[in-house]
Amino acid sequence: MKVARKVVFLFRDSEGFASAIFDALHPDTHSSLRPLEETLELSLESYGIKDQKASAKILHYVDHQGNFQVSLLLMQNYEPPVLACAVTEVLSQITRGKSSSMPTLILPFVLASSKLKWESKTLTTKESKASVYGIQIGPETDITQAMAIRTQKIVYEIGELLASSSSLCFLRDRIVWQPTNTSKESDEPWRAMYG
Repeated sequence: MKVARKVVFLFRDSEGFASAIFDALHPDTHSSLRPLEETLELSLESYGIKDQKASAKILHYVDHQGNFQVSLLLMQNYEPPVLACAVTEVLSQITRGKSSSMPTLILPFVLASSKLKWESKTLTTKESKASVYGIQIGPETDITQAMAIRTQKIVYEIGELLASSSSLCFLRDRIVWQPTNTSKESDEPWRAMYG
C-alpha cells in the first residue's frame, strides 16, 4: 500500500472524536495539495478471524507532482484481540509498500476511562489536563456545558497538533462531533422498574 511519509493513524470511537478530527484536517487554502480518497479491506483469515476484515478509510493529500505528502487513515473500531490483528495487518501492508523508508506514524487516540489501567495520577500538559471524564445525568447545567466545552477544546488541541505535524490545517468549523447520548436504562434494564 502506498502512503505518504507522514501517516495519521486514527481509530473510530463511539463518541466520534476520530471521525471529527479526520473530517476537519484539510490542506491550507493556499496549498496545492489535492485529496485522493480510497478504502481498505484486508482479510484477517491468516489470524483465524473469518467474520471480520481490517477496514479503513484513507485520505491522501498529494502535491502537484503526484507525491503523497500526508495520509490520513481512519480504522474501524475493533476490540482485542481483533484490534491487534487488524493493526498488524495494516502496518504490514504499509511496510510492504514501495517506499524506501518507513513512514512516520502519528497515532492519537481517545480511550474510555474504564479501559485505563493506571494509578491515581493526572496526566497534564503546560496548560491543561490531557484527559477529561464526565457523564451528564439530568438537565443541562453550567457545569455540563463547561465540561462539553472542555472536551471540545481537547479535540481542537489534538487536531491542531496533528495539523502542525502534517503540513495540513485544522478547520474547527468542520468539526461535526456529536457525542452519543447513552442511557443507563439500555445497559441496566432493571433501573426502568425502580426509576
